[in-house]
Amino acid sequence: MKIATIVSFHILVNVSLAAGPLDWLKPDALDPERTNRIKSELSLTTEQEARMQTLLEDGRRSMEELSKTLREQRDRFDAMMRKPSTPVEEGVTALKRMMETESAIKERQLRTILSVRDLLTPEQQEKAMAASRGRTSGSGDMTPFGAKAARVKAVIEGLGVPPTEAIKAAGAAIEVLVGEGKLAEAEAALDKFIIANQVDDPDDGSEPDFGGEEPGSTDSETLRARRDEVASKAQKVTSIPLLRKLAKAKTALETAVSNQDAEAVGRILTWAEKQMTGL
Repeated sequence: MKIATIVSFHILVNVSLAAGPLDWLKPDALDPERTNRIKSELSLTTEQEARMQTLLEDGRRSMEELSKTLREQRDRFDAMMRKPSTPVEEGVTALKRMMETESAIKERQLRTILSVRDLLTPEQQEKAMAASRGRTSGSGDMTPFGAKAARVKAVIEGLGVPPTEAIKAAGAAIEVLVGEGKLAEAEAALDKFIIANQVDDPDDGSEPDFGGEEPGSTDSETLRARRDEVASKAQKVTSIPLLRKLAKAKTALETAVSNQDAEAVGRILTWAEKQMTGL
């Protein structure tokens, strides 16, 4: 999805729909901000609006449950793939489960969309088709909140490492607000995350300098324990600039381990420990 669940802050799934009255109800069809705009554009009756609200709320609930299951499956799959001893069949089985859940998500969204379509009169369907022709595809069709969420998602994916547990938790909290229809609170939380974690700050391209650090003990057991502690602390990080540095340190660490350079490993770990002081 996409990255193993982060973080999208929306419940966004890619459903391929044939051209038709609701072709413009694309990935964010179950986003409350978007559906509120739809209601206004189509001049729904009170009965239609009530029925649509029920359909969308039911759809969102199902999507949230399925998305939670998929996140858990992806986390397990990621953990399995990081283990060199994972049997082939176990990995394939885990992948099939993820694919089944993704299929269920797409099916549930499609059922909701088509059920909403069936509420519309021919005239309303014509309005929907006109709206479809009037919109462009891609980010231009996103709500402001959706555009921000997509921007955050792109930055996190660009780190080249899985999202940390702290980032997943922040995303899940915002997703809950969206599911509850608390869009103002969700957007405020997203804005706070963007500012606090310097999401929009460009990568300055600088490389961490490990040369001046002390390696400490180069005993293999000690180094392994330090590495595990650093990895654990890294899961608490949400700062994008720091995560960029840590991603580069991770690459350097893997090279040092491959070269069996215990001193280099120690210097990198010392640098990382200093970066995460207080976590």
